[in-house]
Amino acid sequence: MASNTDNSDLARNLRAARERRGLTLTGLAERSGVAKSTLSGLESAAGNPTVATLWAIANALEVSFGELLGTVGATGFASTTEFEADGVAVRFIEQSESAPRLELYCVELKLGSLQESAPHPKGVRERVTVLGGALLVGPVQSPALVRAGQTHEFAADVPHVYRAVEAQTKAMVLIEYPSGHGLGDQAEIHVPWPTTDKGWDGLRSLVDRLLIEVSNGVGARAIRFFACGQAAQAAVSELCTRLPVLRDPTFCWPLFCFADADQQGPFLVLLPLRFTAADWAAEPVSSCSVTATLRSARTLSCQAQWPGLKLTMAQLTDARAAAAGRSWILGPLAAEVLLQRGALVLPGRLERVAKIVDQVHAGNESTSFSERIDVVGYDAFELIHPAYARQAVAVAEDIQRYAPDVGLNEVIDVGSGPGAPILMLHELLPDLHFVALEPDPMAFICLQRNICGLEAVRAQQTGFLEFDSKDNATPLITSTGASHHFNTAFMLQQAVRLLQPGGLLIVADEFIPEFDSAQARSLALLQHHAAYILWAMAWIEKCQEFTDLGRTGGAYFALRQALALALVDIESGHAVAAINRCREIFAQIKHAGLGQFDGSQIDAYINFFWLELQAMVAGFDYEVERKTHPRRFVELAALAGLELVRKRRIFATSGSDEWGGGTYVFTLRKPMFR
Repeated sequence: MASNTDNSDLARNLRAARERRGLTLTGLAERSGVAKSTLSGLESAAGNPTVATLWAIANALEVSFGELLGTVGATGFASTTEFEADGVAVRFIEQSESAPRLELYCVELKLGSLQESAPHPKGVRERVTVLGGALLVGPVQSPALVRAGQTHEFAADVPHVYRAVEAQTKAMVLIEYPSGHGLGDQAEIHVPWPTTDKGWDGLRSLVDRLLIEVSNGVGARAIRFFACGQAAQAAVSELCTRLPVLRDPTFCWPLFCFADADQQGPFLVLLPLRFTAADWAAEPVSSCSVTATLRSARTLSCQAQWPGLKLTMAQLTDARAAAAGRSWILGPLAAEVLLQRGALVLPGRLERVAKIVDQVHAGNESTSFSERIDVVGYDAFELIHPAYARQAVAVAEDIQRYAPDVGLNEVIDVGSGPGAPILMLHELLPDLHFVALEPDPMAFICLQRNICGLEAVRAQQTGFLEFDSKDNATPLITSTGASHHFNTAFMLQQAVRLLQPGGLLIVADEFIPEFDSAQARSLALLQHHAAYILWAMAWIEKCQEFTDLGRTGGAYFALRQALALALVDIESGHAVAAINRCREIFAQIKHAGLGQFDGSQIDAYINFFWLELQAMVAGFDYEVERKTHPRRFVELAALAGLELVRKRRIFATSGSDEWGGGTYVFTLRKPMFR
């Protein structure tokens, strides 16, 4: 790069703008991605900044390009400084003071030269008039060919390019800033690919700031790189090598960070992981009525809730033994605990149940429900759903605390599905007897297989709303994962009709963040289901077994990329783009087909991810999957005549308060005076 004057104006303006913001050099480096040493040199009128570097600094300080380079004159900023690099020369001419603020530049490009530019602040527009030659200019996705004497105007708050074609080209560029322009809250930051040690130092400063921001509560963030001359995979590998956060196991960041590449080039994404406390430790564990299984399940639930808690070798050995066993409840709990500690194992029950999946698929017709949701697949792979077993432990605790005298009375279980939750409850509270209600034919077949020979569970193929039973006679009704599959309000009202005064309804289910429109509901569904998948991926990628993805590796990485960028789209205000990404990856994976379960750990999780994606897309259409939010559920319960006894958030997916999205257990009581 060459300059036809010294950089004294730049040095003076940069220092003044930084000090007005109250930023240190370190703070500006973290905001701009420009190395502290480079900034220090520029403030000393030394160094040779590129145009991309100057734009990064201007955007970080929320000032215009001209305010960095110019000298204040009668009509605003003006300058004769020219910057040149890689065949592109840029000369700032002047800036107006009136609104809207305008800046004028002269740009010259040698034949074949390319200038890639990061997005300017929201609302900024550029008007380019070609004086000689021909210029391919505009948004990266849709540049226009502009010849001498022609003008092209475009929104410059997206990545855009200038390329000289046919001959050396000269153009005048007018940049228009809206009033109050600034960076705002950028979810997607565009920076040039680092090519020097100082460039990598600047990137590390930017990443360090984003790590803290995402850890402390902001949403998804992405860094996109432009002007990268490397192949995609080589760029991703270099990011992983150069950035310690992607490989340093010393501490556990409360986020999921990975490098990837798409058609736009390499990127780095940072996604928050959410945590919650379900009060396991507050439960009494010394009561003689507590079974050994329930006591062990509580211990494992605590360990799963606190993934950063280091376990002893003896505890890990016990967890491995539990995971490999035949317990419906202890196996999934232990597998979740081990996953969080770097060991990718499957519950023993999953491997047995998965063997019958293809047999059931082959011999039975799909129903309207099973056409949207693979209920047979759920029979096997829901066992590795995050917190799936933990919700059963919470239900058992609330039964023991609030309904200790159920005794030999038959408990109604609503929408039992293939039966895993009811079998978990049976292991935790073996004295209970259940009538399991399930209307879907395929789910009922799986249920019958799973409870075969178990006298404590009686299965009945019927819907809850159609169930014929004596009014005001049932002491306890349970439901796990079913309340959102039919009319939730009617389900609660039917429960009140059947419950005896003082009887309990305990509902374990997934709820999405609060919404007030169809689009907001779709975005809430996206964030909710994506959280379960990405949570599992975050732990999987720390396991040694992650090195061998087998035949489903392509689906894994495509899904990870789509969900991560959809979350960034939401943070950027691009709701439709986020939903479309998920629909597109759904169609892509469905078309490719997953085939039969091959028995590997990764393949099991890929099958679970596919089930979760099915639920998300069905929810977009509000067909079969009809989730509401926790506050609305409590309102519907009040309408039916149920009082809230206890609410527990077992797993947090999205939202920053105790009523956000996630897995919940609600314990509700029919008042005694009814």
